[in-house]
Amino acid sequence: DHGHVEGRPLADVLGPAIDDTAWSTVAEAGVWRGEIDYLRPDGQRCWLRMTLSTVGTDRDKGDAVVGVFSDITPLRAQEIRLQQMAYYDALTRLPNRSLLADRIQQALARSRRTGTGLAVCLLDLDRFKPVNDEHGHADGDRVLIEVGARLHRLVRDNDTVARLGGDEFVLLLPDLHHPDECDGVLARVQEALATPIVLADGTAVQL
Repeated sequence: DHGHVEGRPLADVLGPAIDDTAWSTVAEAGVWRGEIDYLRPDGQRCWLRMTLSTVGTDRDKGDAVVGVFSDITPLRAQEIRLQQMAYYDALTRLPNRSLLADRIQQALARSRRTGTGLAVCLLDLDRFKPVNDEHGHADGDRVLIEVGARLHRLVRDNDTVARLGGDEFVLLLPDLHHPDECDGVLARVQEALATPIVLADGTAVQL
């Protein structure tokens, strides 16, 4: 018996969210503590901090398992917000300087291990300042968001597009087997940024 919640077996109520390792730990040690990602019957996702404990010593039915849990969804949401602030650019939602540095270190370690190459490409938007000066910061932000989105769409899943600040972006391209791979990405970047960006008033600007 895996215990009960509101008169129903724990396995039925929280079953998919509690993995076999938790049940094994309860069976062996008598207690398990952890956090689970739970999809409620109404479709909302929440996080629960939970303790599973064995109770009783009925030789015929075996020990029962009781679960005690608390909803820590607001706490998790706050953690996610803090992580976003620490590692992601607030405007474009791209990785910021701190997360980029971490990913570069990981890419360097993987490059040494696998013998593959990597490239770090700095992109500076030469014609961005006139957009800010002539159209204002709201349209400037619109341009930066669109540039970030275009860059993100054209890279591979394991590449990183980051914003350092202002109009500076960085592409981190790991796992390269030939320099031509980097040249191909940069050609696609030039093509993507050659398409004018339409501002809120309908004005098309060329970067």
